[in-house]
Amino acid sequence: MSRLYLYKLTDIEGTAPCVRGGLLSLAICKPDIRCTAQPGDLVFAVARTTCIAGNLLVYVARVDQALPGRGFYGSPRFAGREDCVYEPHGAGYHLRPVIAIHTKAAAQTPDLGDVPCFRNARVIVCREYAYFDKHGSSDYKLLLPPNRRQN
Repeated sequence: MSRLYLYKLTDIEGTAPCVRGGLLSLAICKPDIRCTAQPGDLVFAVARTTCIAGNLLVYVARVDQALPGRGFYGSPRFAGREDCVYEPHGAGYHLRPVIAIHTKAAAQTPDLGDVPCFRNARVIVCREYAYFDKHGSSDYKLLLPPNRRQN
């Protein structure tokens, strides 16, 4: 049975998620989703009001693959993606050169997890998705009971 995930985006910068080349990938941020989502699961993302007024639906995606970090960060297929911010190095990972995001260890630990397991270095890749960016809708709120609706 497929699971549903819902989370609030803090900003839309093109890295979490990264939508490019017919794929939506989530490689950084949201480690709880990345570590547990399986093929067939659905991920819904709405914008925080500090990002886009009205908590608009930014995307919905069906997970196609859940890749281990080395399967994503070490693959030439994904190397040019904006969310491919790490590269395998020995038994661990290094930040790719010229990366301007997630440069502090405080961001890298949630992205990758603790040494030596790097449990969080798991990436979900989706071929089936609808990405609305800043043009989403808040109509999904109509499906909620009146006492659960937020503006």
